[in-house]
Amino acid sequence: MALFRFLGRTLFASAFIVDGVKMLTSEKAESAADPVVSAVLPAVKGILPNEISDVLPEDANSWAKIQGGAEVLGGALYATGWLRRAGALILLGTAVPKVISALVDDRNNDLIGALALTGGALVATGDTHGNPSLGWRAQHGVKVAKNNIESSVNDVSRKAKKAAKKAERKAKKALN
Repeated sequence: MALFRFLGRTLFASAFIVDGVKMLTSEKAESAADPVVSAVLPAVKGILPNEISDVLPEDANSWAKIQGGAEVLGGALYATGWLRRAGALILLGTAVPKVISALVDDRNNDLIGALALTGGALVATGDTHGNPSLGWRAQHGVKVAKNNIESSVNDVSRKAKKAAKKAERKAKKALN
């Protein structure tokens, strides 16, 4: 199963890594990012405080490079299995602009592919690699601790009763 997970992660991440490298090295990346930047950036700047929105780049080329770098980083993290859930979350964040771009340009083939990659990234963010989630581990830890405390209390109670009986016998023996 580990081999299948490794191959699956690597193949899934390779689509993002290749696309990210193309965005970093290509001058045409700006034209692909332009519809997303023009549609999303004004709304984002309206939400963010002025101190942050003033720092955001406004040209599509910078956003294309940022997205390309994020795709390479997220793909590398996910493919290697090192911080794979964080890498999948980064990939999910980079897939959303692709969906928006495909919607704006009415490219159905690209839309289906972008939605498929978004769905895969969404599933990957919840992948615990066969291990229980952090929530389950926390609940299980509480149950184990509670059982240990109850066991300790019962043990102490049993020892106290035994010590009380022993003291009672010694007291009776002393009175006789």
